[in-house]
Amino acid sequence: MSKQPYVGLRPFERDEHEIFFGREKCVDELLDLLPTSNFFAVIGEAYCGKTSLVRCGLEARLLQGNDADSIVHWHVANFRPDSQPFFQFADSLLKPEALGDYFLDEFENLTTAQYFLRQNLTQSSLSLHTLLDRTPLPKGHKLLLVCDQFEELFHIWQYDKKKAKAFVNLLIDSSRPHPLKEVRAHDIYLVITMRSAYLDKVPIFPKLEEAIRSNIYLTPRLRKD
Repeated sequence: MSKQPYVGLRPFERDEHEIFFGREKCVDELLDLLPTSNFFAVIGEAYCGKTSLVRCGLEARLLQGNDADSIVHWHVANFRPDSQPFFQFADSLLKPEALGDYFLDEFENLTTAQYFLRQNLTQSSLSLHTLLDRTPLPKGHKLLLVCDQFEELFHIWQYDKKKAKAFVNLLIDSSRPHPLKEVRAHDIYLVITMRSAYLDKVPIFPKLEEAIRSNIYLTPRLRKD
């Protein structure tokens, strides 16, 4: 952990929660949103602290609450789309704090598991539901998907519309109940962070537009106090 509380322009990491302060009310508000919706978008200006708020605030608080007496046990998969969103998503699911402890036992090694997930997640927008049907989480366990810097998908859309749309549909449908099943309705949650300058591009993805309409958290500016 850093020994001083000023990390510059980079986001705070989860293990720096001891020096992350000034956003306690915001973290509490995000935690209050989770029981009410399986999806919400954290929106704000560039460099206003969206990533730090989610990673070092929301995620750290959820993972700290994972103890033997917890009613809910959280798994967190945090990723950025970059140029290969399916690869980034698959790799994030295999991290220990996500689903690595459950998926990796079924494969010979990490490389095999990565290849399997990368291929399977591209099959349909319900692929993650299918994977969790095959390897279900224990009762009381929930999965939080965090797509940081979601605006990168608008850049992907400019040169590969099919890939961008398929990935957005995968994320949105993962956070919704399976249309053909009554179970697993509230096990997967999705949080995205996005710059407010890209809000006018949201209609490019119809499912995102529908989901985001009433599920926006506006990141407030930090004040001196």
